[in-house]
Amino acid sequence: MATMRAMDGTFTFGATEIPFKSYSINSTAKTVDVTNNNTVGGGIERKTLRVTHEIDVSGNHLVGGDEGTGKAVIFSLNSVAYPTTDLSYEETFETGEVTSGATTAGQTDHKAYKADRKFTASFWGDDTVAFPLAGATEAAVLGTFMTGCTFACSTAALDNVKHDGEIKGDVKLSVSGFCNGTVTETGLGVTGGTSDTALITFKEGATLDKSLTGTAYLVSKKITTNIDGAIEISYKFLFSGGVTASQAN
Repeated sequence: MATMRAMDGTFTFGATEIPFKSYSINSTAKTVDVTNNNTVGGGIERKTLRVTHEIDVSGNHLVGGDEGTGKAVIFSLNSVAYPTTDLSYEETFETGEVTSGATTAGQTDHKAYKADRKFTASFWGDDTVAFPLAGATEAAVLGTFMTGCTFACSTAALDNVKHDGEIKGDVKLSVSGFCNGTVTETGLGVTGGTSDTALITFKEGATLDKSLTGTAYLVSKKITTNIDGAIEISYKFLFSGGVTASQAN
């Protein structure tokens, strides 16, 4: 017997191979209680119905084919660039189950609809510019993880602003908010809300492969960085329709 090493696996979405540091596969089956007066053993009897499959993958984000870093991270509001230390951008799609009797036996059908786009940033307070205020609608939002890796929106609603300070240091602000309308993404990985063939393969040695594949929607992604770290990205994929698990010698 040989245990499987996660480092030998691969994950692709359509024609794009997505490198990962970690992954998680979650398969959940609906059940129905079929207990009746003839059920034996003193317990409740159940049958499984349909299964929903999700895959989460996360790793270093490639920018121009190389691992990106946040050493030049910048966040701007109202065209004012703040001295930024941390930045994140998260896109989460609303999903709906559209399973019917025509759905592949034992599986579930899903669709992705509209997305929430949330950002967070931390930066040093600048006494030459106005501080952002929670509850305000800000314009010209631009987050730059590094050159060629950005998000931008024309307006955003700020839901939280936090000030932290102590006498032996400078004031630091943390803000979070939601982009309104269209968001322009550059170099932020796979486009959210799209569906394609997802394939994860677990390799054991050179002769035995196990895999899970099917059509999936990219329903969320999150990109994070800080001035002392790499740019990291995480994805969540929701399968729709038939999923095939295989093992080939």
